[in-house]
Amino acid sequence: AYLHDVLFDKNNRLHITWLYREEAAGYGNNHDLYYAYSNDSGVTWMNNDGKEIADLSKKDPILISDPGIIIEKIPVYSWFINQCAMTIDSKNCPHVAIYKLPTPQKSPTISPPPNLKKQQCFYHYWRDTNEKWHSSGPINVPPGLSIGRPNIVVDSNDNVIIYWVSNKGLCYYLAKADENWKKWTLGSLTDESFTCNDSPKHDRRLLKNKGILSFTVNPKGKEAGHGYAILDFNIKDLVYPEKEVAKK
Repeated sequence: AYLHDVLFDKNNRLHITWLYREEAAGYGNNHDLYYAYSNDSGVTWMNNDGKEIADLSKKDPILISDPGIIIEKIPVYSWFINQCAMTIDSKNCPHVAIYKLPTPQKSPTISPPPNLKKQQCFYHYWRDTNEKWHSSGPINVPPGLSIGRPNIVVDSNDNVIIYWVSNKGLCYYLAKADENWKKWTLGSLTDESFTCNDSPKHDRRLLKNKGILSFTVNPKGKEAGHGYAILDFNIKDLVYPEKEVAKK
């Protein structure tokens, strides 16, 4: 199993999402999006319908055969990347960002060849207050812009930002909650002078308390050697770029 994240909501419910990989070689063997939650800090676990599937105090872990844990069937050779990202919105609902192919295509390689790589798309999944899961994908990446592991954040109004490291710097997609996260707008956070291997995780406390999206990057881009920088963005500037918001 590869976790996307492990997060507590405001009511101390613990949420996890993950996928399974059938074989060690290559992420073409990854499949299916899974979800479970715990109300006792991870001792007992429930499936999406609220039925107990695991009790660690009795040495009964979550198993791939447990019912009700698959929330989206994703076949092998969808090139579904592992270890992506999840966040929790103000209504205690989890949101997940991943990328994969729209339809599975088999390849003998352990990584997708270029013709498949350029077909990969982002997907956004979320669980509503009625415990039903939804998808607002595929979110297509424009030609010439590379895709990478995303991170996902929400602002205080549950607007969603998915950001990642591309060949042209750090980019992001924005979707508004009042549009039910159906319309995605592409934006740029940095140019190519800032990079890292995967989308950097953000400072959760700073985002929650101050509305500042903050993370670390390498400021030397593709140059030899290493560097370290902290980038701060007022999330209001990203969500409402059409308004004149005071920059911090």
